[in-house]
Amino acid sequence: MPSHHIAVDIGAGSGRAFVGWLEDGKINTREIHRFATSDMQLHDKRVLNGLRFYEEVVRALAAYAKDYGPGLRSIGADSFSSDFTILDSWG
Repeated sequence: MPSHHIAVDIGAGSGRAFVGWLEDGKINTREIHRFATSDMQLHDKRVLNGLRFYEEVVRALAAYAKDYGPGLRSIGADSFSSDFTILDSWG
């Protein structure tokens, strides 16, 4: 039985989770979950809803368990880098 791994990519417009495994010397992937990454209003600011992203990752894990069972070797996540800004001495 191959070792399964999950990759979560959180982009500016959508997030998605893929399961990947190595079989017969080839890398295989399958999308198991997709979700919107819209922001929300918090007081007077528009912010990302990180807690909802967490819920979506949990949904991805549930989808994985439904299709592949409880064995999961690893999970990794990547986000779209808009959660910080690099400033120089001029701001």
